Amino acid sequence: ADATAFSYMLGGHPMYQLNFPAAAKSWLYDGLASAQAGTPVWSQLESGLSGGRHRAEIAYDFINKVRVSDYSTGDIFNIDNAVYADNGTAIPFELQTRHVTDNFDPMMVNRLFVDFETGVGLVTGQGSNPQVMLQVSDDGGHSWGNEHWTTIGQIGRYSTRAEWYRLGYSPDFVFKLRVTDPVKRIIAGAAMDTASTVRW
Repeated sequence: ADATAFSYMLGGHPMYQLNFPAAAKSWLYDGLASAQAGTPVWSQLESGLSGGRHRAEIAYDFINKVRVSDYSTGDIFNIDNAVYADNGTAIPFELQTRHVTDNFDPMMVNRLFVDFETGVGLVTGQGSNPQVMLQVSDDGGHSWGNEHWTTIGQIGRYSTRAEWYRLGYSPDFVFKLRVTDPVKRIIAGAAMDTASTVRW
């Protein structure tokens, strides 16, 4: 009953944002990505690293820029897909995979690699050596193991590859990736080495 919504264009993508103030949640629908994938593509939006709803409440287009109002202060901000911070606070990026199985037969994951767009580090400060965190669930996403961190490449280091080794033995894996540095986050693909290579 208390939901609010707005829409805008971002880099050729029609976007539709839903805010639920009472639940402190925000969701974003990507119209172009949904059409390309053949299934609805939604992302949960948060402002800051502590979670909670997204700051944007009302949007409008002014001089070819999308402007949004902050629901708590009334301040006006630009939405820019080349900026990875909310008013100076890094925006977390998190991806959780689907279940990865081999007909639910137990398998050993010897290596996992994720092809990020690399070499995207900033010159100084947070993000000068951007990191990605991996957590592995070997029970289908019910519980998560330790955090495993690796780099996605300092500025100009384009040959960097995010990879992890000896990730365990299970019939049903789920992987979670998280980046909190204010840098570009593009994933081109991923694969893992087991007895055979499984792609997701």
